Amino acid sequence: MKRMFSIGEMARLLRLPQTRIRNWARMGLVPHVPGRQGLPKFDFKGVVALRTLKQLLDQGIPIRRIRKCVETLRQEMPEVTDPLSAMRVYALGDQIILKKDSLTFTPDGQLMIDFREESSPVIPMPLDPVAPLFLKALKLEEGELWDEAKEIYEAVLSLDPCDVDALVNIGNIHYRKGLSALAVENYRGALEIDPDHAEACYNLANLLEESGDQQEAIRFFRRSLSSDPDFADAHYNLARLLEKIGRQGVAKRHWRRYAELTD
Repeated sequence: MKRMFSIGEMARLLRLPQTRIRNWARMGLVPHVPGRQGLPKFDFKGVVALRTLKQLLDQGIPIRRIRKCVETLRQEMPEVTDPLSAMRVYALGDQIILKKDSLTFTPDGQLMIDFREESSPVIPMPLDPVAPLFLKALKLEEGELWDEAKEIYEAVLSLDPCDVDALVNIGNIHYRKGLSALAVENYRGALEIDPDHAEACYNLANLLEESGDQQEAIRFFRRSLSSDPDFADAHYNLARLLEKIGRQGVAKRHWRRYAELTD
């Protein structure tokens, strides 16, 4: 199953406001699918496009020029539906360029003729060293290459021990491999770094329920919803668990909210 990332996860990964990511999705600049309450969700291509867009903006390229670039590229190359995930981004001197195969474009969509030899220096845009590793690990996860993805996430943590998303994703890999005790350690470690991490709370709650600790599971489902009140699956699992212990009245509120979010 293809991994999809919420707008909250992307905001944490890229250190961007959710409103900005939502606006870029509304403009059609990044591939996405509608999620809960119409909020966008992103696959690996969407992650790459968002990161590329952020890099261009960090280099001082105005959003209107990037939007013009995307529109022009879609007109000139209809087969490239998502230019920001398909193009390679470079800095050549003080000029930002986009490359696709043998074609080179300026950020405003102008086609350039590149007379340079292949050996000519093209200087990549400066990147956060963690980001490309994280994206590589996501790609490996998408291909269900769990061990390889885990190694890359561990490399991310060696560079940034506080990268909570890498730690949560290692926990997810441990869970998929049947190593629940290690997954619990990963999720608890992630919550020591970020006590409000909704996914870590939710995943830990599921494992606590599996182990029979219903009260702790309820507590962490609630913590997940405290961080992300629109987390539909957390409402569902909390409602189901509350019903199981005989608290139907409270469960009804979460069933109702789950229905609203998934309608």
